[in-house]
Amino acid sequence: MTGSTVRLMRSASIAAFFHFAAAPAAGLGLAVVCAAQAQAQTDTTANVVLENQTMDNGEKGSFVFPRIEFNGTNLTRDEVAKLFTAGTPKEDAVAIVSKMTAARVAIPTAVLNGKDAKITLANIVMTNIDKGQVGQLTMGGVDGSFTTDDGQIAAIKSGGLQIDGANYSGMLQAVKDGELANGTSRFSKFVWQGLEINVPDKDVPAAAPGGNLIKFRLGSITIDATYDNDIPLKVAGSVANLLIEPPRSSDGAKQLASVGYDKLDLGFTFAGSYDPASKVYALSDLTLRGVDAGSLGLKAQLDGVEKVVLSGPQAARMIGLFGAGVAGVELRFVNAGLVEKSLNYFAKQQGKSPEALREEARGMATQVIPVMLGGDASSLRIAEAVSRFLADPKGLTITAKSKGGSLGFIELMSIRDPASLLAKADVQVTADGAPAAAPAPAAPAAPAARPPSPQASAGGIAGAAGAGAASQAAKPAAPAAMPTQRLTGLAAWNALVGNSISGKNEDGDPLTEYYMRNGTVKQLADDETATGKWTVRGEKVCFKYPDEDEDCYRITVDGDIATFSEDDGSGRRYQILRGNPKKL
Repeated sequence: MTGSTVRLMRSASIAAFFHFAAAPAAGLGLAVVCAAQAQAQTDTTANVVLENQTMDNGEKGSFVFPRIEFNGTNLTRDEVAKLFTAGTPKEDAVAIVSKMTAARVAIPTAVLNGKDAKITLANIVMTNIDKGQVGQLTMGGVDGSFTTDDGQIAAIKSGGLQIDGANYSGMLQAVKDGELANGTSRFSKFVWQGLEINVPDKDVPAAAPGGNLIKFRLGSITIDATYDNDIPLKVAGSVANLLIEPPRSSDGAKQLASVGYDKLDLGFTFAGSYDPASKVYALSDLTLRGVDAGSLGLKAQLDGVEKVVLSGPQAARMIGLFGAGVAGVELRFVNAGLVEKSLNYFAKQQGKSPEALREEARGMATQVIPVMLGGDASSLRIAEAVSRFLADPKGLTITAKSKGGSLGFIELMSIRDPASLLAKADVQVTADGAPAAAPAPAAPAAPAARPPSPQASAGGIAGAAGAGAASQAAKPAAPAAMPTQRLTGLAAWNALVGNSISGKNEDGDPLTEYYMRNGTVKQLADDETATGKWTVRGEKVCFKYPDEDEDCYRITVDGDIATFSEDDGSGRRYQILRGNPKKL
């Protein structure tokens, strides 16, 4: 489904809408997008009507206009005709549009006849046009078909489009200057009602149960904006009912069904405001929602945001952004079925019950999160909140506030692991609902034992991202019970954390290692002790002792036997001892 989706959306956007850009600058692309830019305010105005106008672009296709009406315009008939003539030089067309005023421009029908598409645009009307500004632009709808990259015939149909308070003067100036990438345009309101695109899935027969059409539906897009010249002071928008439904017999539908969905029904909202005086940009809402899934929302406050970041040329925007910083962030997830469906999916894959997998995940949270966060004092509170959410998945909120002024974007880009972030920001995690009982010992990540190294102690946490913070003394936790079934990966490592292994090293000397929950490993090889760090990396656990190279292993636990395997298939077996019997 994913490949077809990408091909479809790319074909739709190119063939159906942005095909205007393929026409010469004198064509409808400039007439509808650029020519919709003026307002009748001249002393000499006229009405101009063109009938049966065709703009032929050769192999690129042609536009046919049965009728074009300019009312109350300052343009002559010849100037209007040039806007809809393929051979008009770009410079001439831009000059005409830049001076154009009109009370109303109406194109009842515009038909694109291309090699791979036939698209009809209905009832295009522009009012109050004045030299790059348009009071209102409306379009009745779009209806047609196009050919996708893999040769499938797709159908497209949309409802009405409305744009209020459009200003394209900045774009026109950029075209004149030959710097189109730096062109700007704005509007006060944008509304697009209803879009349907149906494209056949080439891998599904048309006679298959339910057909073979991939269906895309868009309920609406709405954007409202307030500007001070080119500076957006307030912008709010929404995308409602973005529906993606694959054919019932397709692989995409089967993948969705395995997670508990027959289609995706998504929505999106956005709201932000800018205060030029304080140079603060407040992102008050950035939320993605899914029916029978939940929502993920982001809020943030950015400081030191110069005007150029919001309205300048692209290069200047990026440079200006480096001078800004993040004062605070809030990320909130509200569950509406996604967690339960995910648990069911992964439990089935692993041959477990959803409740058993839930408890295993809670165990991983309480053990792995403190390690990832470098043993920070807040890590246990964060792990407990995540565990509580997994026990009763209603809502989870993560907030981060800079400890000393806003964090610059350059500074944020230099952070390589979560533990370093905690040194610069106060991070809080809260879960909705009442506190849950502590999880039974379960399953974090996968490490390995390493050959002994009689080195001086240099304890510390290695964290999943390689945190280098010094280890803190941890209270000994109750040793985990030995598993009764064979474990691999995270589950195997979770069974070892808080316990010890005993056996012989590659030199034949007695070896014992104790794995602390804070990422520290204590080793006794023969009569020599050493302290190192363990780090979870994917399905492996890596061990680092002072002045030695890091070694990584895959771990398997079978009863009270732990096997540490290397990439070449070789490995060593050790007996698991509960707790820390050697007092390491």
